[in-house]
Amino acid sequence: MKDFTAANLEVLHGAHSVSRALESRKPEGSPPLEISETPSGLPTARVRGRYLHSRYDPRKEAQRILAAEAGEAPSAAVVLGFGLGYLAEAFSRRYPNAPMIVVEADPALFFQALGARDLRALLARPGITWCVDREPEAVLMEIEMLPLRRLSVLRLPGGVEPGRD
Repeated sequence: MKDFTAANLEVLHGAHSVSRALESRKPEGSPPLEISETPSGLPTARVRGRYLHSRYDPRKEAQRILAAEAGEAPSAAVVLGFGLGYLAEAFSRRYPNAPMIVVEADPALFFQALGARDLRALLARPGITWCVDREPEAVLMEIEMLPLRRLSVLRLPGGVEPGRD
């Protein structure tokens, strides 16, 4: 499998400040992100034996979650858990002008995910706030700055909580 880490970090360096902090938080001490290919040809990921995405077609799964949870014309979204980025990517494609906050509690898992897929288009998108390894109060302050009238909160179906087995 090709490693996309350097290309993805280069885009983050240009578009967001989160990347410099990530490089000092490489995946030491966190559970490994196990990447495998699906029948759709897209990668999926597992942590502690739990799949973060579909084992068959993670992009289609993200589109289904978005259709079920986002509602009509959301004003903004909060995506809880990054995984390999499929859910954030689906929201970004469907609602390219709506602001989005991506919350990932484990910077090591986020860093590992940057190696699994070419995420440059998503990472370069304006209007995304990356809350990686941020205190809950800081995340809430970011959410309060969103247009809240039709806020969508999207969660990975196989989300893994940091420090939990």
